[in-house]
Amino acid sequence: MVVAVVIQLATGSYKSPAEAAEFYLDKLEKGGAKKTRPYQVDLISYTSLTQSSKVVHVLSHSEYPASSFAFAEHSNNQMLVADNTFVALMNKLKTLRAFEIRLPKMEVRGTRFEYQDFIINLGIVNQSQTTKGLILE
Repeated sequence: MVVAVVIQLATGSYKSPAEAAEFYLDKLEKGGAKKTRPYQVDLISYTSLTQSSKVVHVLSHSEYPASSFAFAEHSNNQMLVADNTFVALMNKLKTLRAFEIRLPKMEVRGTRFEYQDFIINLGIVNQSQTTKGLILE
């Protein structure tokens, strides 16, 4: 069973997402969560050159190293699950001028925790060397 809750965390007096991450990291460790390993998520967005409104997002997650996940905007929540060579296919289409990368790559780098039966990922979201926020999943 998977339980998912999306909430907005108070940023309070934190000057940066890294400072907020340290606060939540400390809370998790004091609460009994154990660090298990680092985790990483990469998101690359490809824009169609033939239809300007088509954007395909390709996501790679360190929990699923052999898979890539792709979804198009306005696709009624349909997702493609493929092996990790899908990114290479999209890059081939880029050289054929079917798609191009217009948005900078987004990355999440962080730490995976385990607390009893729960898996908690805490990471910092970066886009082209700029910190965009904090993710807690």
